[in-house]
Amino acid sequence: MTETTLLYERAIRISPDAITISRLDDGVITDVNTAFLALTGFTRDEVIGHTAAALRLYSDPNDRAHMVRKVLHRGAVSAHEVPIRTKAGDVRRTSISAHVVGVDGTVHLFAAARDITDRSEAREELAWEVARLRKQNAGNERLIQRLIETHDADERRRLAETVVGSGAEHACCSPVDEASAN
Repeated sequence: MTETTLLYERAIRISPDAITISRLDDGVITDVNTAFLALTGFTRDEVIGHTAAALRLYSDPNDRAHMVRKVLHRGAVSAHEVPIRTKAGDVRRTSISAHVVGVDGTVHLFAAARDITDRSEAREELAWEVARLRKQNAGNERLIQRLIETHDADERRRLAETVVGSGAEHACCSPVDEASAN
């Protein structure tokens, strides 16, 4: 084994990203790293010599073919989001970067997948919360406009409490004593 080969092998093994090397023509997996095994729950023996299709790794069986087409068209793909199914059947969202490499005279697909499930879920929760706050804010804007326009003190207190919470009547509805304001 050459020094360069050893260096590449070590880099692949210690990568925190799930790395697979598979033959491009038939999709047979020829190597994986421990991060791949940790992400998917498979053992090395269960993976090597099998295809992603046989392992049911892709939630959509067409995902690998789609990615291969993109790699062949562009030379590589970067941050291509693909759901991956674990051995237990759980679906994890991944961001895959891949390119074609020649290994021992055979064309292989080298793919590195990063688990982005938590980040994606947090992004979805944030988007939901932003939408909720925008909706709430739109309602508050209408209430504030009514608060500004009304001359009925009881109505002003009720609207202020709706917008800001209890105790708000002191902040916006009580007459201001000009002597204490100075």
